[in-house]
Amino acid sequence: MLEQMNRDQTVVVIGAAGFIGGAVYRELISQDFDVLGLDARRSPIHTEIRQVDILDLESLTEQIPAGASVIHLAGPVAGSFSRGMASPWRLQVDGTSNVLHAAASKGCPNIVFGSSYHVYMASPPESKVDENTDLPEKDLDAFGTSKLVSEHLARAFCRHAGMNLVTLRFGSVYGLGSCTNLMGDLFSACSSDKEVEIWGAGKRTNHYVDLYDLAKGCALALTAQPGTYNVLDPHRYTIRDVCEVAEQTLGVRTTYRMDIPERPSFATISADRFMDATGWKPTSLTESFRRILPQIVAQRAA
Repeated sequence: MLEQMNRDQTVVVIGAAGFIGGAVYRELISQDFDVLGLDARRSPIHTEIRQVDILDLESLTEQIPAGASVIHLAGPVAGSFSRGMASPWRLQVDGTSNVLHAAASKGCPNIVFGSSYHVYMASPPESKVDENTDLPEKDLDAFGTSKLVSEHLARAFCRHAGMNLVTLRFGSVYGLGSCTNLMGDLFSACSSDKEVEIWGAGKRTNHYVDLYDLAKGCALALTAQPGTYNVLDPHRYTIRDVCEVAEQTLGVRTTYRMDIPERPSFATISADRFMDATGWKPTSLTESFRRILPQIVAQRAA
């Protein structure tokens, strides 16, 4: 994608104060990229990140340097759609449209767009899917639909504007911080010595990705060929698998509520395309938890 890129060229990370965007921002700095962070929120850690709302096209355009590469990671979390469609849909779809228009007007040749594996949510759990799989939309949830619509929008826009586009479909991201999935509950329990309650028998399957690995993947995407890539651990874990690893590595106890139904499982999702294209390799769940444990211990001691 950016074969001629050098470290003096600016990379703009939109959503740089967020859970994912913050990790990507720090990773690019560690690799000596010239990085500019933008976010609607203030960052208590990186005060140099500039505040701008992606729904304000004029202000967003002013902040993006001419000719920069843009990594677009701003958007709603999946759970926000349960509180109403209008606001998160606008943030995801209209926000993405504004990022594309602003980047095009400033002559930015390259866009990396952070999408989600939720676009596969309507695929049968017994199926195996990759980036070429036709995606059934009938039973797709609102979050997955907003990501899929944004993907279509970005592809069409970049094609007509002559911009390069790399779309990354992230698995369920976990790490310390604002982690909203099962892992967040497990890490919190490790910090507080509380038990985690699991709904159902723990048979539901899911694909995860360590935040540390994801950040490195976004950096690699800057030199990937245009296209769509799954960025996740291709191993499909059951909830019980995850809880057993957490017990072994973090000492977290879990209990199962058999009277509450589990949510549907995900299909088996391939990450071969991204791994083959970039050399990226995800860390195993056990290794990730062992890496995170000293950070949890340090937080408890602080």
